[in-house]
Amino acid sequence: MCQLQEDMDQLEGFKTQEMSKIKHLLLQKEQLLSEKDKQIHEHSQKINELSNQVRTLLEQNCKLSDAEVSGIHRLNRAERYSLLN
Repeated sequence: MCQLQEDMDQLEGFKTQEMSKIKHLLLQKEQLLSEKDKQIHEHSQKINELSNQVRTLLEQNCKLSDAEVSGIHRLNRAERYSLLN
């Protein structure tokens, strides 16, 4: 009977150790997950900022292209006018 009790106590000790290990591993994984979530959030913000910058640059490019085309048309009209006179 005494041996049985010792075996039960030993098993309970092993169980407690294993549960501690599992809790420690779970805590590590939760911390890692939290860090990854933070990184994802930061990267998403950076992507949004860069997307806005790209959009702004595209708009500026279109305006410049329109200005260039307009300038070319004015030059062509001026050249035609000077040829006529």
